[in-house]
Amino acid sequence: MQTYKLKNKENYKYFVKHYLEVMKERREAEAFLGEDIRYRFQQRNSMITEYTDIQVLMEYCLFPLYVEGDKDIERRTFEILKEFSLSIDEKKIWQVTEYLLLQDFILAEYKPLPFEIDTRKLVPLILDTIEKLPNELKTSGYYARLIGNIKSIPSFKYYEVEKVEKILKEFKEKYYNPPKVVEL
Repeated sequence: MQTYKLKNKENYKYFVKHYLEVMKERREAEAFLGEDIRYRFQQRNSMITEYTDIQVLMEYCLFPLYVEGDKDIERRTFEILKEFSLSIDEKKIWQVTEYLLLQDFILAEYKPLPFEIDTRKLVPLILDTIEKLPNELKTSGYYARLIGNIKSIPSFKYYEVEKVEKILKEFKEKYYNPPKVVEL
């Protein structure tokens, strides 16, 4: 296991400066979603173009700010992820699962991280929220991505197995067998 090292400061200083401006505007939650381009964090090679690339946010903003002395960023990050976990907006829930998935990927190679979000505190919130989502959201592309992340994050596999299996089964039925529209 390698020790986690920050990216080259020259590579992340622009991102940190931008994030500090977002903080001054009290728009940190918007930065985690990035629907508004002013609060979106991406790189040229980001796969996600319409929202914040969570990996860029973590490695170029959150971790450097923590190392540079903003220890409260861990608490704020958790609170934003918690708020998103309780939202009935599948894009917000998907971003939380993106964060947790990327954290797991990074932890598979590096320890310790500058800070680590306790997945076990968010998983039950996410599962409860998913059960409450309206049916029309359960066939969206973002919901499919969300389910893909849930399948990939170990914490979901070990928490309330029956609930996770029920959600996955329901997804499979609704997404792959949508109700047929009969026109008269």
